[in-house]
Amino acid sequence: MQRLLIILLIGLLSGLSEGLSGAGWGVLSLILLVSMDVNPLVAVTSSILVELILGVENNLLHFKLGYFNWKIALPLLATGCIGVYFGSKYSAKIPEQSLKLVIGCLVVFFGTITMIKALRG
Repeated sequence: MQRLLIILLIGLLSGLSEGLSGAGWGVLSLILLVSMDVNPLVAVTSSILVELILGVENNLLHFKLGYFNWKIALPLLATGCIGVYFGSKYSAKIPEQSLKLVIGCLVVFFGTITMIKALRG
């Protein structure tokens, strides 16, 4: 029961982050699930499925507000498809501890860049 409540809280916080910023669902939910000792591949797959469903709702709402640019979205989609294919194909071959380390390093690296840019204005 306690684990379910924690997962519900993770969903609420991640959804709030996604709705406010258009980002954060994957990073927040993934890190919190992995910190609960959920297998990283299970955490990734579960998070991606939920993100797919929530992403439709989030995109529709942000699209209505005028925050969409095809010139950015289409190139991201094209190269993102390639990246997702290879990332998914090889993720199962990476040992669990190494995958946790990679996820953590990516979060720290990109989080640091985001904070530096925000502080610079």
